[in-house]
Amino acid sequence: MRNAHGTYRFGPFRLDADARQLFRDGTRVYLQDRCFDVLALLVANPGDILSQDDLTKAVWTDYNVTDNSIVQTVGVLRDVLAGRTSEPDSRSDPDGGKSKRGRRKREAAGRKHETACPKRETAPRKKDMSYIQTMHRKGYRFIQHVEHEEPAAPHAWRGNARDRNAVLERHSTFLDGRAAIETLELAAVDRAYDAFTELVRLYPDMPEVHIGMANASWLRHESTRALPTPDWDVLALADRHANEAYRLRPSSGHALGTLAIVSFSLGKWREAIAAAREAIARQPEEWRHFLRLAHVSWGADRLAAAYEVLSLYPCLALAHWYAATVFIARGAFDRALEHLRAACAAQDAQRKEGAPFSAIGSHLVHGLTLDACGRPVEAREELLRELALDARQVYSRECLSNAWCALGALALRANNSNDACEAFRQARCLIPGHALAGVGLDDQSLAPDSEHARNNVNSAIVRAAWLSLRGHHDDAARICGESLVQSPPGFSGWILPIEPLVHVSAHKRAWTQTLAALRDRAS
Repeated sequence: MRNAHGTYRFGPFRLDADARQLFRDGTRVYLQDRCFDVLALLVANPGDILSQDDLTKAVWTDYNVTDNSIVQTVGVLRDVLAGRTSEPDSRSDPDGGKSKRGRRKREAAGRKHETACPKRETAPRKKDMSYIQTMHRKGYRFIQHVEHEEPAAPHAWRGNARDRNAVLERHSTFLDGRAAIETLELAAVDRAYDAFTELVRLYPDMPEVHIGMANASWLRHESTRALPTPDWDVLALADRHANEAYRLRPSSGHALGTLAIVSFSLGKWREAIAAAREAIARQPEEWRHFLRLAHVSWGADRLAAAYEVLSLYPCLALAHWYAATVFIARGAFDRALEHLRAACAAQDAQRKEGAPFSAIGSHLVHGLTLDACGRPVEAREELLRELALDARQVYSRECLSNAWCALGALALRANNSNDACEAFRQARCLIPGHALAGVGLDDQSLAPDSEHARNNVNSAIVRAAWLSLRGHHDDAARICGESLVQSPPGFSGWILPIEPLVHVSAHKRAWTQTLAALRDRAS
């Protein structure tokens, strides 16, 4: 099997393997990364049968993949090559889907995915075999005539490599690093960080390696965000590489998508949303861009983005999780529970299969929501399920510490002080200085009038928990309400309706106005 390099011409298409670009009659055609990888391999080996095992080893290098994923990828390629792709909603809606009409259109399109991922129904169609032929039980082959042009001079990707083996080794390192990042497993992210550090040194003019470096650096920061001293230096590194990738290739959807999530972590939420929307405009069939938009947006925009992810990648746990957070803030617990049940099932299945973007925290939020609905026994069972997961994911430490803290709150309410103290201590072992666990342990430095108290929503929730445990529910609600008024638009405070130490559901009268403000923010 030959690896793709140089330029390939077939029919009205030109594929530049080194620049990773496809053109039809001179117009750029955007493909998801793995779709491009599969097409490049098929085009580089015209007439040869490439088995599913060949494609899996070459393209899906760092996790298990089902045969159905390959079939879906080939199906997307056939649609693109036959010109069956449609224009994105954002182009038919002048404001990019932000109007009420655009939001209604996206929400309507995604309603069938609001529950436990029903199987998508598609109209039967005749398969297009003019480019890619399926060989029953053997694989696929490219059946168009292909003209191959070697690059006139070494491409930037080749760098100073002296032979092709060195080039292929570096390319393999790039693919391995990209796949490792998508697992969201901390050890894999660390390996990817080391690999991209070397690739940036070898190929400083390649935007793809800066994208990989930015993502690996951002995830390293995310793994520390709940600590008393997050790693801001590695976030600054992510910002530098994301901007360099965009400078080198401003047309890249993945450069824009990476810039979106990094900007959001830096507190530049307007820039983040704009970058995510532009990434979608460049690559409307790339579900990762919609997932990033769901991460950086809120309210109806987050819901629409989550539904779009589910239409392109059904049963992704993270998409259900993002949708659930909006319904929780709105107080629509029944709808939230539908998504959370689907998220838990998908999260457990993804972890078994080793799929990309494996989630964590679904059982945690499911448990908190059940508790807010007056079902503490079921809530405890869900929290214990979260704790039973392996602590290997980027967000594991944060989620597990919050699960322990929630168990402590349930034990306090059951007048089981010994179990409560042990649970809060476990939370603080995972996250030293865990503020809500400190409230449960009666840490006086967290009192509302202490120097520790800060004027933001998270600090307001800590102060509210302190007051709620002492029966001052009106004051707790007032502090959180004032903080929400001063906070910029966004998801700040979405956890309030289900935070067990505050226990809003048991004191609804005191929290009426604050919950109304939270609902308005999530509209």
